Amino acid sequence: ALAQTASAQATAVTLTGTSYSQNFDGITTGSTSSLTSSAPGWSFFKSGTSSSMPTYTSGSNSTAVSQNAGTAGTGAVSSASSGGAYLWVSGTLASGTDKSIGFLSTGSYPGTTSAAPACP
Repeated sequence: ALAQTASAQATAVTLTGTSYSQNFDGITTGSTSSLTSSAPGWSFFKSGTSSSMPTYTSGSNSTAVSQNAGTAGTGAVSSASSGGAYLWVSGTLASGTDKSIGFLSTGSYPGTTSAAPACP
C-alpha cells in the first residue's frame, strides 16, 4: 500500500539565523518540468547507490523532475509508478495546485536522494 501525504507546504530552512522559504506551486505540471524558474537554486541530488550520501558535485544531479504524479484520480501515484525525481501534486495531476518535489525509490531508481537548495 502506498502512503499518501497531506498537502504540500512551503519549506522553511533556517540558515545561520536567517529563514528561507520556498513554495513549489509555480512549477508546471510536466514530467520533465524544470525547477530553474519556479524554484531557482534547487536541485535534485542522487548518489547512485543505496549506501553513499549524495553530494553537490555528483554527476547525476538535476534541476528537472523526471516524473510527476497526483494523489487522486487520473495520474495518481500507484504501485506501478516508476521511480525518479518527482513533482508531487495534491489531488488530480492535471488540476491540482498544491505541489512539492521529492522522490519515489524503486528497483530502477535506488539510492540515497535529496532535494535541496544549492549551496556553494
